[in-house]
Amino acid sequence: MKDIKKILSSYKDTGITIFPVQEDKSPVKGFIWNKDIAMPTDFKDAHGVGVVCGKASGGLEVIDIDNHFGDAKSLMTEFMNLKEVKDVFSRNNIVVNSTNGGGYHIIYRANNINGNKKLSSRPKWSDKEEKFKPDAIFETRGDGGYIVAPPTKGYESVRGHILKVCKISDQDRDTLIEAAKSFNQWIPEERKEAIGTKERVGDKFDNDSSSVYEAQAALKKAGWSDLGNGRWRRPEKSKGISATFGKVAPNVFYCFTSNGYPFEEMSAYSPFQVVALLDYGGDFSAFAKDLAERYDPKEPKESPVTNREKKEVDASKMDGLLSRAFIDTSIPVPRPPAAMEIRWDEGRDWQRFLTLGNISVITGKAKAKKTFFTSMVNAAAAGGHSIYNRFRGVLPEGKGLVIRIDTEQSDYDAYTVAKRVEDMIPENLRGEHYASFDLREYNPEERIEMVDYIFNKFGKNIGMMIIDGIADLAKTFNDEVEASKLVSLLLKWSKIYNCHIMNIIHQNKGDNFATGHLGSALMKKSEMVISVSKEENNPEVSIVENENARGVKEFKSFNFNINENGMPVILGIHGVNTDFSEIFN
Repeated sequence: MKDIKKILSSYKDTGITIFPVQEDKSPVKGFIWNKDIAMPTDFKDAHGVGVVCGKASGGLEVIDIDNHFGDAKSLMTEFMNLKEVKDVFSRNNIVVNSTNGGGYHIIYRANNINGNKKLSSRPKWSDKEEKFKPDAIFETRGDGGYIVAPPTKGYESVRGHILKVCKISDQDRDTLIEAAKSFNQWIPEERKEAIGTKERVGDKFDNDSSSVYEAQAALKKAGWSDLGNGRWRRPEKSKGISATFGKVAPNVFYCFTSNGYPFEEMSAYSPFQVVALLDYGGDFSAFAKDLAERYDPKEPKESPVTNREKKEVDASKMDGLLSRAFIDTSIPVPRPPAAMEIRWDEGRDWQRFLTLGNISVITGKAKAKKTFFTSMVNAAAAGGHSIYNRFRGVLPEGKGLVIRIDTEQSDYDAYTVAKRVEDMIPENLRGEHYASFDLREYNPEERIEMVDYIFNKFGKNIGMMIIDGIADLAKTFNDEVEASKLVSLLLKWSKIYNCHIMNIIHQNKGDNFATGHLGSALMKKSEMVISVSKEENNPEVSIVENENARGVKEFKSFNFNINENGMPVILGIHGVNTDFSEIFN
């Protein structure tokens, strides 16, 4: 190799130990890489430079992204685009080299490093053993390991230079390691068998499309944070990634942190196991028993019609109920007052959007910005004014109170949404016409009881209630009986207290229908079904569309995004953002 004395001197000055390697990356014959000290003569017939990792090079550690599957570049891109990884790279001069095989080396120094360790793998078929075996895609090189580095042919500096490698904090190192672990797609066969519930009803639950949402709801309730794209962070942790959902296998929760109790490190769990561990304290039998009742409720085998002779009917009670239900066409029933009006062009008239005495439902995939959309609706209704000249609150006098119920978000996120709505309401009306409540910590029965109490206490003044996370008022959103009971309760509240109740619920992964039997029941009974989705070619923009309307006119779809102040901004007719200062009209 040319200038080997200069190369040796440069690496030595940086505290990095190097040695000569052959073309196949192995040390040159006769050289013991982890014991011998390299001299210029040792590089006489060498192909390149090997770098000793670990303590021998001042705590040097490398995250090696292999290209065994031909997609190392896309893996590297996805890794670097993770917010946690971006943050670490933004404050550290971390070195990145490309390898002659199409892979990458992420190089840094740290205090607490380990030996070589596989971080994430994929199944790869072995013809020799006739079975799938794990093939590492992310692994570390630390104590007891080495890499090949520039100026070896085929090894190039992509970011920084190895002679200027930096030392990062233990926390930043952990963040990088955790991010690499989140790419794992391998589960040992013995663990795959353990994931099986061995409970017929548990298997039925795991095969139910709604089980993932129920498991995710249990995780959120336990303090886990959904980071998006299948990645999760454990409770009491502000940075980094601790687990994945649906990445090692469909519908499988994979925990790779040692602090994810009750989950074990590097272990996978089915939705049944997640819910049983979190909501039932690990009592799998108790959860299975509840599921058995859910899927096979113990109801009378005979219908009410065939069994009517065996039941004594209270004639006076039934007459009273039928009298109340009778529709007397000689007495005109006034059209229900509007709660909200909408228009999509200044040249058009305002049209009724939501009315008192009815319910509506907002659906959308996770992260579609459903809550941002309803923030605009909340603010317009509570302020009795128009926002972006698109929504206008028209609640009748004495019915101007707007209540928002949050069942899903953390204290901080719930506060952020409440504050956002408040900031969109004129100052003189804040506090008087809007109130928000966080019911995340309570169980479904307690939440219903608390909402019912709110209606009893403030019902005569409530014009609109928004329930963000209506599924959390049910024990399960995929039980037909439970769904019917909850929707009937919503209809009862809206009629008795003459208000509008807007409900937010997720959509199924595979289609645009609201999740489970609850979603189906809501869509059937709502006067307005609205979907919020991300624009296909621009995920920063959300689309609001009218899926169904009953008793009111359909509205034209429109787009919105979030501005630098974290506020929802409706896109103008020509695709130009309305200025934030023009939010009130």
